[in-house]
Amino acid sequence: MGLIQRAMCAILPKRPREAMEAESRQWIIRCLTCGAKQSVWEAGGVRWGAYSKGKRTMIWCRRCVRLRCSSVTHESKKPD
Repeated sequence: MGLIQRAMCAILPKRPREAMEAESRQWIIRCLTCGAKQSVWEAGGVRWGAYSKGKRTMIWCRRCVRLRCSSVTHESKKPD
């Protein structure tokens, strides 16, 4: 768990903390070089109540083993 995650979990009550984690797990970071994917929560981040379109960020890619440009997208639930 990342520093920001620990700090937020320490100050938030149980329900908002669970909502924050659930929403952060829906945001996916994808390396633009190799295509490796992970959730924002798995990467140690928090993305709660956020909105973006075409967001890019630098992350440490575990597959490339270096700093890489990555896209951040929300995995919406598909309608049945």
